Amino acid sequence: MNSGKIIQLFPISVFETNIGVDEDIKDFLINQEFELMPSKNGSFTKDRYILNRDDCKDLKEKIFKALNYYVREYLTVQKDINFYLQNSWVNMHKTDDSGQSHIHANSLISGVYYIQTFEDSGNIIFHKPDGYTNLFHTSTNIRFEKYDNHNADRFIIKPKDGTLLFFPSHLLHSIEKNLNKQKRYSMGFNFFAEGELYSRDSNIDYLNLRR
Repeated sequence: MNSGKIIQLFPISVFETNIGVDEDIKDFLINQEFELMPSKNGSFTKDRYILNRDDCKDLKEKIFKALNYYVREYLTVQKDINFYLQNSWVNMHKTDDSGQSHIHANSLISGVYYIQTFEDSGNIIFHKPDGYTNLFHTSTNIRFEKYDNHNADRFIIKPKDGTLLFFPSHLLHSIEKNLNKQKRYSMGFNFFAEGELYSRDSNIDYLNLRR
């Protein structure tokens, strides 16, 4: 057989774009009050809802515009289902800081926005979930001539200033060690859905639940 096609079944979609960095917003974000993470391999802002601050209004609009493009154009989510921001915070990684493998619990879509990066300051790595057998089971270690999204068990993205990523919250990811002498700053955030998810009986309205 000389020709054929590959059908990508059940892929996990990660969205990447670049929305730039506003210097005034950057200055505001990196000068927040930080505290050590429980894992002790980085720090994050004490304010876990940083995008709700007036100084972040323009940045929040850009993030939501990109999110809407991701969920409507790529994921084709119906327009009557909305995604609301659950939380948002800034991460600071000094030299030798890293991020252990983790997921974002109790959310549907998570994201990261890179405020300040340098060479070797830490790439983000997405890991194939345990039990997700898209090709060969992990109990059989097959060698390949080249690795791509068909057969790799991890995928590395090297961020730049302004890089914005969205991904399913259940997707396991980690951050490489910062080998640069400069601090790296990024912002994390989570989203959940509200609306009629499947039928009228499964309608979710968190705004009413909060009252």
